[in-house]
Amino acid sequence: MGSVGLRTFNLLNTTIAFGTLLEGFGEGDAFEVEPTADSWVKVEGVDGSVARAYTGSKSFKGVLRLLQTSPCNAKLQAIYNTDTTVSGGLALPFLYKDHNGLDLFIAGSGWIMKPPKMARSNKIATTEWALDFGEGKLFHGGN
Repeated sequence: MGSVGLRTFNLLNTTIAFGTLLEGFGEGDAFEVEPTADSWVKVEGVDGSVARAYTGSKSFKGVLRLLQTSPCNAKLQAIYNTDTTVSGGLALPFLYKDHNGLDLFIAGSGWIMKPPKMARSNKIATTEWALDFGEGKLFHGGN
């Protein structure tokens, strides 16, 4: 029986890019992504027969979490402002890649759904940017 060995994850050994390389992530999950729809829809007939249909959905939604002090907040705000003011908008590619493992998410076009809420106090807050992706590819490869 082979040894599994020690595996280590380090966010510093990943690339997260959306129009620009991103840095200054908040506590907890820096990035999350999930499909927006199920891959299959199941229908049960009155006699108990079951059928399923492939939806073909390849879209995803995601969240980026940056510290309020990250200069990337201004970059994301500029991306959002441009997307909502230029004719045709501005959808940009997105990349998440773990360089020590095989986890990967890529999307050819993504956009910011709305500006994040702002809350300020005597503590450093996390700014959450909600993203949507027209078509993405997600690979859970482990680390």
